[in-house]
Amino acid sequence: EFLRELGADEVIDYNTTRFEDVVSDLDAVIDCVGGDVLDRSLHVLKPGGIAVTMAARPDSELAESLGVRVALIFVRPDAVQLQGLADMVADGRLVVHVAQTFPLAEAKQAHLNQDTGHVRGKVVLIP
Repeated sequence: EFLRELGADEVIDYNTTRFEDVVSDLDAVIDCVGGDVLDRSLHVLKPGGIAVTMAARPDSELAESLGVRVALIFVRPDAVQLQGLADMVADGRLVVHVAQTFPLAEAKQAHLNQDTGHVRGKVVLIP
């Protein structure tokens, strides 16, 4: 339901269904997980499709053998980009879901919670 509220048309529960069993012929995949998920994502692309990842170095040889492309991106925000994001938040065009807040003194616990891979939204440290 959360994902539908964010605008998703179709949702696949990865706990019960392997996405590659129900999805195919995609133009693009955006991967934020890496590893096995990224490799499996390459198989759901149509020839010439692209997988963009920010989580792991893609297997270029596998991608080439499947006739698809892969790209690894890095985010290096600068003052102009950050101001643009702040403006979007102020205008209501960008909404950030805060899952949990932690006092700065509990930063270790915040990281442990985030490392579970099951956080819905952002974890915020507060002074």
